Amino acid sequence: MDWCGWRICFGVPNNFRNKEEIALQCLDVANAAQFSTDFDDVFSHLFGNEDYKICMAFDENGVLGGFSIFAKLKDIDTLHLHGIVLHPRAQGKGLSSKMIETVIKNENPTFLTAKTHNSRMFETLMKFACDTSNFYPNVDNEDIPELIYELVRKNEFVSSADEFLIVRNAYPDKKISQTVRNAKISNVFKRLNTMDAQVIVVKVK
Repeated sequence: MDWCGWRICFGVPNNFRNKEEIALQCLDVANAAQFSTDFDDVFSHLFGNEDYKICMAFDENGVLGGFSIFAKLKDIDTLHLHGIVLHPRAQGKGLSSKMIETVIKNENPTFLTAKTHNSRMFETLMKFACDTSNFYPNVDNEDIPELIYELVRKNEFVSSADEFLIVRNAYPDKKISQTVRNAKISNVFKRLNTMDAQVIVVKVK
């Protein structure tokens, strides 16, 4: 599909014939975004699991501007976002939201989950909630329902989260905290240490 001069492409690993070329383009994007990785790591994340969902954004010249990787967890009707990487020239254009929206429309999950140290990603994901309070942790300090804890425990990618939905020491190196204007979101991320990740659970329907 086309959106604001960008071509948004959705697929699964079996859809791609030129996997090495795609992985090289994604590595170039990651390097430009100062995302520490290598070719083998990018290739395995993109194509190492046939159940993964991949969404990419190409500019009008066919040059890759960003990519995102998701896993569909059918047993808990959940779409888990592994990550989104955007080239600096593609940032600030709403491409993260558009890629997430595209995958949600194709997969139609009940829940969307992610773990991140980036408060801006939290701000992006909460916009997909089916109403203004159906995301956790909730910025208005509402209690987290047992249903959400149960969902997280069954999610292999975030099952070690604590009572605040934080995965302690999730990263091997320190992460730089992003800033957002929303003070309530900032307060959520103040609970994280530099190597922790915040789990986000969003009910999308």
